[in-house]
Amino acid sequence: MANEEHVKVLKQGVRIWNKWREDNPDIQPDLNMADFSRADFSEADLSRVDLSKAKLIKARLRGTNLRGADLRWADLSEADLGGAKLNEAKLNWADLIGAKLDVADLRKTVLSGANLSRANLRKANLKDAELVNADLKGVNLADGQNVHFDGNQLRETIISPTTTGPWLTLRRRYTGTKFFLHLCLLIAFILPYAGKALFWTAVHKSEKVALKRMQQIKSDLGGDIEINVRYYKPEKPVSGQLQAVSNTKPLKLKVADLYNKIEDNTETLSVWKVLLGLDRNMWYPATAVILIFYNVLRLNLTLSVSELNDEQIRTGYAPRLAKEWAWKERLSFLVAKPAGYGPLIWPGHIASALFWASFVIFAFHFKDWLTAEVYVWASQ
Repeated sequence: MANEEHVKVLKQGVRIWNKWREDNPDIQPDLNMADFSRADFSEADLSRVDLSKAKLIKARLRGTNLRGADLRWADLSEADLGGAKLNEAKLNWADLIGAKLDVADLRKTVLSGANLSRANLRKANLKDAELVNADLKGVNLADGQNVHFDGNQLRETIISPTTTGPWLTLRRRYTGTKFFLHLCLLIAFILPYAGKALFWTAVHKSEKVALKRMQQIKSDLGGDIEINVRYYKPEKPVSGQLQAVSNTKPLKLKVADLYNKIEDNTETLSVWKVLLGLDRNMWYPATAVILIFYNVLRLNLTLSVSELNDEQIRTGYAPRLAKEWAWKERLSFLVAKPAGYGPLIWPGHIASALFWASFVIFAFHFKDWLTAEVYVWASQ
């Protein structure tokens, strides 16, 4: 039960109460289970006060300092808490139906199990607030900051494009039209590598056949091959037209020397090493590894966030802010499917940084493509 002396002081008015708090800083007021319905405690210092199970129905608490206050199971239905300082307060299982919490400071506030149906949280700061199983049905979260959803009821919840939070950021980056954009970019990344792999595999087979044939010729003929080369020799013009006379000339090729030159001037590399650019300077394999890691990470994020988003649409509840991982085997990848979106937050930040790195890498390669020299017919 509440301390009657503390209740009496508070009912004398905010000015007297605040003066009493200043004169008695070591006293922790006990107001649990007290009834303050429709009371006006705006700008009051209620920090660290025990208001558990208190009735504050339609109370006016605008700008009130409730930092660290204990409001567990308190009834704050339709209370006006606009601009109130509720950071680090305990509001577990509190009733906040229709409450006004616009511009309220809810940093590190515990709202687990609280009923916030139809509450106004416009521009509220919810950084690191615990929202485990809190009911957010019909809540106005327009311009809300750092909202950490955790298994919350989100039907009819108002979320504006300016509402911030890790889950909202992941949804905006990897679902909807962004989902198809990422898939298209992944295909665009894979296709050149697939084309190169096919090309170099064909080259490998051709080289294998050619070298085998040269070894056979070397062993069969013991060294030289004589072949007739047909060439055309231009003659003097007749009737204004240039005439050419066909002729043949024997040409000797030293197969052994040719074979040795090929071996001396080439090296054997696996196709995957060529794809990574290990036959060039270290810049190319480094950029290739960065791009491969970025795209694998992006694929993981796209598929994981998409699954969690589909579950939210189906059930009406936000995903959990969980740290555990549940591994799920897919047809072509082993992708980690998290039980919640918590494990995806840091990979999302890394992917954002790697996006700009990949953009720089693309610009570097694009410069190489544009400055590459090719042979074309000379203008007459």
